[in-house]
Amino acid sequence: MTTENFDTKEPWVDPVVAEVRAAREALLVEVDYDLHKLCEMLRAHQTQAGRRVTSRGPRRITRVSGEAA
Repeated sequence: MTTENFDTKEPWVDPVVAEVRAAREALLVEVDYDLHKLCEMLRAHQTQAGRRVTSRGPRRITRVSGEAA
């Protein structure tokens, strides 16, 4: 971590966070900020990858003895 901007009013920018945000923005621009289009695009990429996709069912809630219902 660098302290170059310590004495200035400019916030420190994490380069990894900036890269992730730029990638997110590029994906959203590609689908015109439409969440449904984004999901369709990601599912298509997932299918093209040829890997097995697994889904987990809902988790059962277990009660601890003595816990109120």
